[in-house]
This record gives sequence, C-alpha cells and structure tokens, in this order.
Amino acid sequence: MKSIYFNFFQIARFIRYSFFKRKELLKITNFFENSFSDYVVEDEDSVVLLDPFSVPEWMITSSYFVNVLANIKQSRIKTFSSDVQISHPVQKKIYKSINIAGHICTNLKSHKLIKEKEEICKNISNQLKSKEDLINLEVHGIGIGIDIYETYLTLENVTVNFDESLWVVVEEVVGLLLFWENFIRKNVISGVVLSHDCYKLNVLAKVCYRSDVPVFMPNTMGMQRVNHPFDLSRCRLPNYREYFNNLSNIEKKEGLKWGYERLNQRLSGGIDEIAYAEVSAFIQPDNSQRILKKSSKKKVLIAVHDFYDNPHAYGEMLFTDYYEWLIFLVEISKKVNYDWYIKTHPGYPPKLLKVMEEILNEILKDSDITILPPKSSSIQLTEEGLDFVLTCWGSVGHEFPLLGVQVINASIVNPHMAYEFNWHPKSVKEYEKLLLNLPGLEKVIVPNDVYEFYYIHNKYTNLDDFIFNSHKQMLREIDPKQRFSIKVFLYFINGLSRNKHNKIIDDMKTFINSNKRNFFINGPEGEL
Repeated sequence: MKSIYFNFFQIARFIRYSFFKRKELLKITNFFENSFSDYVVEDEDSVVLLDPFSVPEWMITSSYFVNVLANIKQSRIKTFSSDVQISHPVQKKIYKSINIAGHICTNLKSHKLIKEKEEICKNISNQLKSKEDLINLEVHGIGIGIDIYETYLTLENVTVNFDESLWVVVEEVVGLLLFWENFIRKNVISGVVLSHDCYKLNVLAKVCYRSDVPVFMPNTMGMQRVNHPFDLSRCRLPNYREYFNNLSNIEKKEGLKWGYERLNQRLSGGIDEIAYAEVSAFIQPDNSQRILKKSSKKKVLIAVHDFYDNPHAYGEMLFTDYYEWLIFLVEISKKVNYDWYIKTHPGYPPKLLKVMEEILNEILKDSDITILPPKSSSIQLTEEGLDFVLTCWGSVGHEFPLLGVQVINASIVNPHMAYEFNWHPKSVKEYEKLLLNLPGLEKVIVPNDVYEFYYIHNKYTNLDDFIFNSHKQMLREIDPKQRFSIKVFLYFINGLSRNKHNKIIDDMKTFINSNKRNFFINGPEGEL
C-alpha cells in the first residue's frame, strides 16, 4: 500500500511540473544547458561525485562548482544516493541539464560486503554500553559514531535510546562506510562536492579524508575545502582575531563600523541580518507585565536549542546532546539558589515549538526552572535584571554581551571561541564550577570585540554577493514558503548578468587552483 501511495504522488508531481510548470522548468534547464555546454567531459577514467541535495540555493551553487571542478580535473560528474535514481521530477531534469553523467546507488549488493556489515553491526551491538561509547565509535579507524548519533536524532529523537530504530541507522551508516571504501578503492575519484559535513553524508567525507580525495563544500556565501572532520569550524573560528588583525587600518575601521551598525539593528528588532529569520527575539518590551521574578537572586536563562538538529555542529560539545545538557542543568539548578528560566527561539515553526514545549515540560517537571513564552522580549529580560544566558554555541553569545549579560557556552569549539566576551569552559568539571559560582563571575565586555567578531563572522567569511547579487535581499524578496521551489532558480536567472556569471566561474577556478582552504572576502586563503 505504501508503494502505491508513493507511486501515485510521484506521478502527480510529474504531471504538475511537466504540464503546469513546463515553461518555467524549460527556462531553468535551458539556462544550465547553455551555461555549461562547453564543460562536458567525455573522459570516463575519473569521476567527481556530487551530493544531490534538493535545496535550490545548493543546486545553483553546486551546478557551477561541480562543472568548474570537473572541467579542471577532466572528470565526469555523477550524483549518488541510496535510491537507484533521482526521483523528484524537477531535480532530475535540472541535474540532467548540468552535465550529470550518471547516478550511483549506495546500497550494498556484494554478498561479501553485506556479510561484513552484519558482522560489524553485531560487534557494535556487543560493545556499546553508553551514549559516550556511541559518540566515540570507530569502524576501520573512521569515527562514524557521531554521525550515527546525529542521524538518529533527526528521526525526532531527543536523545539516543538503544532501540530498534537506532540499529537501523547503525546498519545504514556501516553499509555506507563499506560501500564508499570499496568504491573509492576501485575507482578514480578526483573530487567530492558536498552540502554538509554531518549526519550519514559525513561518512563519504571521512573516507575521502583518509584516501586523500579532495572534499569541497561550496555554498551561496563562499567555498571551503576540508580534509579533516570539523575543519569548517576548527580551522576558521579560532582564527577570527588573526583574520581581523591582518586587515589594513582602513578595513578594520570599516569592519567595526559595519559590525556596530548591523548588531545595533539586530538588537533593535531587525531581522535583515539573520538568514532565514522571520521573527526577532529582540522585540520591544511589553512593560505592562513583568516576565522575571523580583528578587536579589542571580537570574539565569537557558537558551534552548532544537533537540533534533546537529548538536555537534562545531565539534567538542561538552555533552552528547542537548537533552543531556538540560538534564545536567536541572541537577545544577537544585544545588544553587538562583532564579532559573528557559526559553525557545520565537522563530521556530509552530509544530516544533509545540513539541519542544512538551519535551521541556517533561524534563523540567521536578525542577523550579520557569518556561518563558517563546516571544518574550530579550530586551525586557535584560531590563528586568537578567544576569546570565546559557547556550551550547548559539548566537546569544554575541547578542547578550552588548546588553550587559554574561554568556556561558557548553561547547569547546563555538563561533565566539577566539574572544573573551563569553565564558568558554574546556570540560564538564570546569563548566560545573562556573555554574556553581555565578555570583563571583564578572566579565568585562569590550564592545569593539563583539563588533569585530560580527564583521568577521557575517561578512568577511560569508560573502553576500558570491552567488546572488545579494543573498540577504533574495531571502527578503522570496516568501519563506517559496524558498524550496523553482522560484529561487528563476530569481537567480532573472537577476544574473553576463559579468556576474563569469565572475562566479572565475572565482571558483581561482579557488580550486589555489589549493587553499577558504574563499573569503579577499579571495582564497588558509593553508591545507
């Protein structure tokens, strides 16, 4: 029955896009065919692998990048997934128009490899005793445990339970490991182009690192080449001060001014600087009703994260997931005499907010931690005496310090790690010590450090005009409900000039040939 419904919706989708959207789709495919007709490579000796992630922004960026890379490497382009082919009609037509020479199904077919997978999974089931064991799990010397863990969380699990669905993920990830090891051993891979370095997709990246296959991660705001897990964070975030110090005095002055203006706009309720945001946490206060209790106690706010979404985004988080972090904080709250609060971001979709409220009610049921409404004004919280905000690695780390509120992170690697305007404990023991002694903590905030961070994080290393004329303007002009539709392709094509098209290609050629790690505001930089 499930397959019947699936086929019905596949057919319905095909009819919709083939008939009703035919003209728009034809314009998109003609654009890509005309743009990359000179990039076709006939040589079958080597291949560039492309992640067929279905988000339009990624498809636009990767279509350019993979053709430039394949042309330089003289390789054919192939997509890959666990499906025998790309099923979505629009995605399939568009990828065909950008010189995709074939598709690789990653399911194991070899009886030998299937048997090896079964033996490995059996050994894993015998050796895993805790969540920490899973996080640190290695197979063939490759750390796949963290990718199993985070893939499992995406199935709407707030933490890992050693249930049947976990073992399904274990089998899938182990299967991918064996598939890619075998594939790379038997084929010449000249490059891999990925949208993410997390979840089960990360297995391919890790096999490539060990095999010295170049892994690239272009996006609408820049390009990176990675050769170790968490390179995107570990090789960038600690260097923010160095990036700024290497600027000319004029560039520094302009950067600080840019950071000052944008952050003040953000803290005044603006959302233009926040990608994909529709609601600001910094709305004007509702002074008709107090939010925080009147007391002389230290007031602590926990800025909760989405339980399902990539807790180890930057690496080296102090806890295995957000659930374990909150459980730890609940226990700490019982040992101290503070006023504790917790709040989700107002920008979360209603369905997610409802689920998170249910989860929080369960976690906090035996504590005195107060759940605040998501739309509570952060400005009002600070005016009412908020002292500390706790996060794992969130944006509150550069928002609240300017309002006189101290922020403590729970991830060793985090966006603000190069600066002293946050607390950065290096272990759970150090984290606990800070939390038990909040009255004695005092951090002097240097506003220019925050402005410097904001400029480096949001402009120097993220290029608003790399693919679109302005990525932020695109997000403002396209309705959020349309950002996963063909409207994004049409917006890009209609706003593209010949000079812009050529610049995108030239920048990509320059970056790939540079053998540098990053492409920032001044071009390629960072040794591999």
